[in-house]
Amino acid sequence: MSDLLKSLSCATKYLALPVCLMCLSCSGSSHHGTVASEDVIQTLDSYNFTLQVFDKSSANLSPLSAELAINSKPAAITIDTSEPITGNYSVKEKKYSINGLPNQFKIAINWDDKSSATFTMQLIDSIVNTGSALPTEGKFRLFSGGNYITVTFVDSPAKGVKLEFGSESQTLTWNQIDDLLKSSTNQWQQEAALTATLVSLLMDQIDLVVSTKECMNKYKFRDGLAVAIPSDTFPPSSVSTTKDNLWLKWTDENKDGKLGQGDSFNWVFDNSWENDSSVNIGELTTGNVDLKKYAESIESRDGRDTLISFGFPKASNAGVFYDNLDIARTLNVTDGFGTSVRLTGGFWIDFKGD
Repeated sequence: MSDLLKSLSCATKYLALPVCLMCLSCSGSSHHGTVASEDVIQTLDSYNFTLQVFDKSSANLSPLSAELAINSKPAAITIDTSEPITGNYSVKEKKYSINGLPNQFKIAINWDDKSSATFTMQLIDSIVNTGSALPTEGKFRLFSGGNYITVTFVDSPAKGVKLEFGSESQTLTWNQIDDLLKSSTNQWQQEAALTATLVSLLMDQIDLVVSTKECMNKYKFRDGLAVAIPSDTFPPSSVSTTKDNLWLKWTDENKDGKLGQGDSFNWVFDNSWENDSSVNIGELTTGNVDLKKYAESIESRDGRDTLISFGFPKASNAGVFYDNLDIARTLNVTDGFGTSVRLTGGFWIDFKGD
């Protein structure tokens, strides 16, 4: 997962920070028999996507929000926009890019000491990551009044972010971001780091949706029962984990015995451990993610059924919902967990090919 918002794994109360959210292999085994599987279809080389965070005007829906538990002062960071984010997913490379943000893309940060800040976020260069890894390219600015902070994702000499405000500049690895959030440093640095973390976490969630689709192709499901997905072995023997601590359940909403249009899925993380050796960060996740009313379009191309679009687009009681998904990050398991995050709210997302 990553330093700040990391992935979706946390046995503590709040989500962890950004690193490599969901490294799902979808190579586990079914524990409840088989009833339905999706027919094998070919995919396109890439899909453009639109992602729209639940907005405050939507009845009974909450905007995507991350609540962070850090040593100095807890904070909640929320995406506030009614317009979609746009991007692209390259299937072969499993690469994601955020290419467009709404003009009024707001980031609201509320600190536990009652102070707050609201920024308008402007995309300068497309933000790119591969799989569930951290972003390695991209730049954005956070505007507040007449001032702005520039945040650049970097890949060298180490994965991290460069923060700039006026004449001040600082480059941090994802590991150092955790220390920054727990320190009493300048608040602008913490707010920039929090936003970079939120962006990283959001890209992880896009990967989670794609991973759900991949599991639909690889597993056989039974309506209402769950398939176990293997996760990494948690290092400390003092922490109790079971072999099967990550589950994916299919609900056949149409009762037609087939995976497809209108169906729902539920991820259950029960102390699920994911380790990202590339940045020496691990994440422990607990909680639930509901993906409701799957939609897809299939056409015949070159004599083969081809997936033209898929996702959980905007509709009544549809979308990706987070039920207190807690993620805890650690740089060194023996030292315990660092910053943790709780993810709530949700979004709609739709992938479409040419």
